[in-house]
Amino acid sequence: MVRSDKTVVVLIGPKGEGKTYGAIGAILHHATRFPYKIRGAVIRDRFTNIQRHTIPSIMKAVGDVVTFHRDGALMKGPNFEADLFGVDDLADLSNLQGSEYYFVWIEEPAPVFEVGSAGLREDVFDICYARGGREEGAIDRVFVTMNPASKAHWTYKRFVLKPETDFEVIRIPYGENPHLPSKEREKTKRAYINRPEMYMRYVSGEFSSVNLGEAVVPEFSELRNRSYYPLVPFETLTFRLWDGWMNPTCVFVQITPRGQIEILATLCGENIGVKQLINDSVKPLIATKFYKIKEWRDIGDLHLRDKDQSDSTKSAAEIIENEFHTYFEDGEMSWERRRETLKEGFNMTVDGDPKIVVSCDDDVMLEALGGGWHYHKNSSGLVLTDKPVKDKYSHPGDALSHGLAAILHPGESASKPRVEKYETLYDPFVEDRPRLYAPEPKLTEWNPFDEERVR
Repeated sequence: MVRSDKTVVVLIGPKGEGKTYGAIGAILHHATRFPYKIRGAVIRDRFTNIQRHTIPSIMKAVGDVVTFHRDGALMKGPNFEADLFGVDDLADLSNLQGSEYYFVWIEEPAPVFEVGSAGLREDVFDICYARGGREEGAIDRVFVTMNPASKAHWTYKRFVLKPETDFEVIRIPYGENPHLPSKEREKTKRAYINRPEMYMRYVSGEFSSVNLGEAVVPEFSELRNRSYYPLVPFETLTFRLWDGWMNPTCVFVQITPRGQIEILATLCGENIGVKQLINDSVKPLIATKFYKIKEWRDIGDLHLRDKDQSDSTKSAAEIIENEFHTYFEDGEMSWERRRETLKEGFNMTVDGDPKIVVSCDDDVMLEALGGGWHYHKNSSGLVLTDKPVKDKYSHPGDALSHGLAAILHPGESASKPRVEKYETLYDPFVEDRPRLYAPEPKLTEWNPFDEERVR
């Protein structure tokens, strides 16, 4: 980090591995490049977190080199001064936009809920990235130090999945710091031994799920139900499971010849409609990854049949039917049945392997099942309701639960497909419509061995 010549240098690692020491060292080295005193900034989500966590860490690392003034709002060191402030909301961005900084240190941009840190928005990083010294010869730097966070957070996508060419991302492995006492390491391990997602972040140094409350599906385990390689579709019947409203979601699911249920991909929009999700995401994915699939079943929330307030002639279910020439099946609406189906499915095995497997590249579903989809819990640890919190994580979970309950327990579904929809879909004058989805009524011979008829 100290010797890097990249514009953005990111240091990611577990607790106690020297991230703060690396950032201060980089700032001190950066200041030596100038013949005059330069100015910079140290930012975090809240100034109180800077006072409680960042400043003590800096003092512990290089307390004899830097000093703090104005109740911690100013840090002075050899050939540099730095403003320290929090960015609670967008109004605080004026502190960045109105100053000429030669470096910015972003501390913990991802949420750390257990210490009350809400993290920083991506546009805060973008402004820091665009700022810097305006004078001739100025060398801009953005330093980022952080613990591994949620895979759904913007830091994972920006620094791990698709880092830009002028980014350098340094991952500190566990045990890198030889000066950290073994007692401290054991203390950290014991603290998170019963929290796998936090153990992965703070001990193993890996990005993982972040539990916001009580997980809806505690039976899900990323170590057990996550595939080791991206799953590929078979040329067989595949399901599209739907949820709607402002976060429309489509989950691609298949049942393998072995009987395993594989979740292949999850697409979730934000502040868009079902039709936009279909045109922008679903159809392109089908054209590239699922183009060999010939048979589909579309299952989803019954409320997708409700008419759109802006257009009383259309509903999300009808849009799905028209776009794919399919028949939209009503999923299970009872939350109790859906919840029990999820628990049953994630507890089942097939020849010793888990019944339900999520593709390792389906970050949306992994994040939802890993704890993003949750029940609200108060400060005393009590779950306040038997219904999950409605947020961006609930839509993938709802789509999956609506569909799995209908697939695994079709006879117990409280809301069966409406027969009249077949009549409205079938048009004998439209020859190119697949007969599979709109069958004509036909007479069948009576079979005395047909158990369904005997009953």
